[in-house]
Amino acid sequence: MHRKIPSLLAAFTLFACSPAEPVGPVGPVGPVGPVGPVGPQSAAPVSTPGAAQSACPAAFAARDLGTGQHTGFEVDDARRSFHLLLPTQEGPRPLLIALHGTTENGSAFLRRAKLDRFVRAGFVVVAPDAVGHGQIWPVWDALRPPDDERPNPDLALVDRLVDCLSERLALDPDRLFVAGHSAGGIFTNRVLQARSERFAGGIVASGLFELTGDRNHKLAPMNVIVTWGGENDVYTGRTPSGTEIQGFSFAEQGAMASQRYAASPEVSQIHCVGHDRGHAWLSALNEDFISLLLEGPTANLPDRAGVATCRATAAPLPGPAPAPTCPHAGSTPCATFCDTAARCLLGNATVGPVMAPHLGRLGLTAKGCTECVSRCEAAARDEDRALRTCLGELDAPTPCLPGLQGALPVIQRLDQCCSKAPGATLCRELCADLSPRDAATAFLSTCRDR
Repeated sequence: MHRKIPSLLAAFTLFACSPAEPVGPVGPVGPVGPVGPVGPQSAAPVSTPGAAQSACPAAFAARDLGTGQHTGFEVDDARRSFHLLLPTQEGPRPLLIALHGTTENGSAFLRRAKLDRFVRAGFVVVAPDAVGHGQIWPVWDALRPPDDERPNPDLALVDRLVDCLSERLALDPDRLFVAGHSAGGIFTNRVLQARSERFAGGIVASGLFELTGDRNHKLAPMNVIVTWGGENDVYTGRTPSGTEIQGFSFAEQGAMASQRYAASPEVSQIHCVGHDRGHAWLSALNEDFISLLLEGPTANLPDRAGVATCRATAAPLPGPAPAPTCPHAGSTPCATFCDTAARCLLGNATVGPVMAPHLGRLGLTAKGCTECVSRCEAAARDEDRALRTCLGELDAPTPCLPGLQGALPVIQRLDQCCSKAPGATLCRELCADLSPRDAATAFLSTCRDR
C-alpha cells in the first residue's frame, strides 16, 4: 500500500495550483501609521557573529537581515532562499511565514495575497521558496502516505527559519504564525499539525487536508483560519511540468480541514467561505485575518458583503457531485462496478469533477449508468470476462466516504483489475481517452505505464 498511494493520489496534489503570477522582487512596503515606535528597516545581529551556538547558518550569522530577497540559507546541506519584509514597529513582533502556491515563488505570493498589510500591522513576514521536495507533488513536502516517517526537509526549513529569525530579530515567541494558499495551504496544514506546540496558529487557504498529518495527533492551543473561495474554488489549467488539470474543486478538502481543527479541544477555528471568489486568497479579509490570528476567533464575523461568510463552527461537507442511481446494482459484476463508480467517483466532491469526462466516455454520466452496464457486459473477449470477474469483487462502503477515503477503494480496484486484464475493452477505452499529460493518469498506473 505504501508504494501504491503516491501513484494513485498524485493527481490530487497536482491540482494544488495557484494562478500564475509574474516573479520578481516585492516592492517596498508603503508608509506605516503611528502604530508604535518606529524601528530600523534592517536588523543587526543580536548574538555574537559566528558564535557556535547560533541558530542561523554560518553565512547568516553576521549578514544584515533587511527587507528583500535572501539566498544561501543552508538547511541540511541544501541552500534555500526567502523574501523578508520587516515592519517599522519595534519588537517583540509577531511572525508570519507565508507559503506560496505551485506557479509562483515567495515574493510573488507576497504581492498576490497583499501581505504587506500584515507588515503594516507590525508583523515580520518571511516567504520561503519551495525547491520541489514534495514526495507526492513536488512543491512543498506536504502530502505523504500515513506510514512515511522520513525526515521532512521543508519542515526543517521552517524550523530553522523560526530559530534564526527569533535569534536575529525581535520576535514574540507566543505569536508565531504560518499561512499559505493552494500548494502552500496544503503545507500549512502539515506545519500546523506537526508543529502546533510552536505555532500560535495559521491560515489554511484552498489547501488539501487529507494526507497532511495524523488526525489522531492532539493539537496544542492555536487560532486557525480555514478559507476557500466558495463552490467555484476550482482549478483548471496546467502545472509547470505540463500536467493538465480539469476542474478540481477545493471545497470538500477545505471543509475537512475546518472539521479537523474545530474538533480539536485546544484549537479556536473559524472558516471563511468566499462568495464566488474562485481559487483565490481572500485578500479583502486580511485585516480580519490579522485580528483573528492575534485575538482568536471567538464568534462569527459579520458577513463581508460580496466577499465571504465566516463562521466559528465546523464547516459542513458539501453535498456529493451529481451522480445517477443505477438500477439493478449488485445483480451483475458490471452493474456493481458502474453503480459503485457512480456513487464513489462521479459523486465524489473531490475527484468527481476530474474523473467525470473520462467516466462519461465509458457511458457513466450524471444522467444514468445504463450505457456503462451494457458496454461492460457486451464485451466478449477473454480479458473482458476476466475483468468482469475482478470487478465483481469490488467492495465499497455504502454510502461512500468523502474525499480520498471514498474514492480510493474504487480507484484501486479498477487499477488492479486493469493490470490483470489490460486488453479488456473498458480498460483500453479508458486509457485511450487519457493523454499522457492528463492528471487522471495518476489514478491508473495501467494507463500511465502504457
